[in-house]
Amino acid sequence: MGNEVIMFTSQFKVENTWIDHNDHMNVSYYHYAFQQALDQYWQHILNQEDNSRADLALSPKNVHIRYLSEALLDETIDVHSFIYKLNHEGLSVFQEMKRNDTVICIFSQDVNFCNGDGALMRQCDNVTFNILSKIVEKTDIVLPRWIDHSIEIS
Repeated sequence: MGNEVIMFTSQFKVENTWIDHNDHMNVSYYHYAFQQALDQYWQHILNQEDNSRADLALSPKNVHIRYLSEALLDETIDVHSFIYKLNHEGLSVFQEMKRNDTVICIFSQDVNFCNGDGALMRQCDNVTFNILSKIVEKTDIVLPRWIDHSIEIS
C-alpha cells in the first residue's frame, strides 16, 4: 500500500461572506476551513482502493486553536493536515493554515469515529485502522508543546 498521504493540503480562497466588520476573516471561518480540510482529508482516506468502509465519519471531541495572523479577503490559504495519534475510537489531527509560507493559524483536534449520519459512536474497522496506522507511523511533524496539554475550566 503506497497511496496513503502523510500530509494532506486543502486550498481555500477567503470569500466575502467570511469577512467580518474589521475586514479580516471572522474567527468562525478559521474553524470552518479547518473542518472542511479535515473532511477532504478523511474522504481521501476513505476512498483508498483497499478501504472497504465509506460510511465511517468523524465527530469532534475537543479542539485547540491559536490565531497568529489574519486572513484577508480574496487571499488563498492552504491548510495542511497531519494525523498524529490514533486508537480504535478516534484520532488526533494537527493542522496549519498558511498564506504563502506564513503560518496564520494552527489547530489541533481529537475526533471520535461515528456512523455516517453522526448518530452512533463506534470503533474503526481494521482495514481503515491499518491505513490510518501507516499514516501515523510516517508522520514526522514536530508538534507544538501545547498540543497534548489540556486546560480544565470549571
